[in-house]
Amino acid sequence: MQAFALFKLPKSDKIYFIKGQISADLESIDFADKQTRFVISPFAQQNRAFVIKPDEINEWTGETFDLKYHNDPQESGTRSEYINYVQHAVDTLISHSDIHKFVAARVKNIDKPNDFNAFDLFDKLTQNYSSAFTYLLTSEITGTWIGASPELLLHHQNKVLTTVALAGTLANEQSSTWTDKEIKEQQWVEDFIYETLLPYSEALEKSQTETISSGELRHLKSTFTAILKPEQNSVGEVLSQLNPTPAVCGLPQDVAYHFIMKMEGMERQLYSGFVGLLNLEEQTHLYVNIRCAQIFEKQINQFAGAGITSSSVPEKEWLETENKMAAIGKFL
Repeated sequence: MQAFALFKLPKSDKIYFIKGQISADLESIDFADKQTRFVISPFAQQNRAFVIKPDEINEWTGETFDLKYHNDPQESGTRSEYINYVQHAVDTLISHSDIHKFVAARVKNIDKPNDFNAFDLFDKLTQNYSSAFTYLLTSEITGTWIGASPELLLHHQNKVLTTVALAGTLANEQSSTWTDKEIKEQQWVEDFIYETLLPYSEALEKSQTETISSGELRHLKSTFTAILKPEQNSVGEVLSQLNPTPAVCGLPQDVAYHFIMKMEGMERQLYSGFVGLLNLEEQTHLYVNIRCAQIFEKQINQFAGAGITSSSVPEKEWLETENKMAAIGKFL
């Protein structure tokens, strides 16, 4: 079944166009396969993804293609429903000190503007988020998705694997500094990544934690660089262990996953999975699929989540999801 995609890597001037056949079902990623492939994975599928094997991959010259729409947009949850969900998560965390964090997500369904054009939106995302992985994907299997992710899940070239911890979030206009909540969130993610990578690494380094901007938001970010052990073909195993990251699921990973599946009340689908390229010029680039939306014939589903700890204030977490949705929403 045919699929089309546009994408741009962070800090790159090149926009690529891909046309090819997409797998009908999720496939385990074979990192030994040297063919260039575009992949996108639903939430919490470890190293399984829908895979596009390109018949054509070229720099984009502005051509458009027909978009394939699914016909089942999700309805928006209400503010009160989300606040109640977050409060339940906070109460659970207070009563279970061995659980550190949940990530509570929601969906917002809006009507398409009359003058909406997906290719124009993609162009605006590439121009405004130069440090993000931006993409537009369409197929009968996936429907049509668009996104601008600031969060690297995994970069791999030769023996070197890179990933990031990206957890704390503040609005850019806020004058306040990072609080204990965001600093703890970041530390938990850093510890999880370090412990995950260590068994596979000959050497492992972490950068200093820094503050970065992504559109209207600021995040805490630290970068991990691992030299993988030569005797292990471990990239797929590392991906299975990292995904879903605590930044989109929680900690402990399995407890948070089951809480989300039971309590969230919506389908995340491709949101908070991963998206990217395998073996593009001998490099793999995978990003967490956040700051994204699914496009339907007459409506658009936007997705966002917030990290919930025992000190979370539900109203503030609602506002954080609004700010995250604005990454795309302000262009609609």
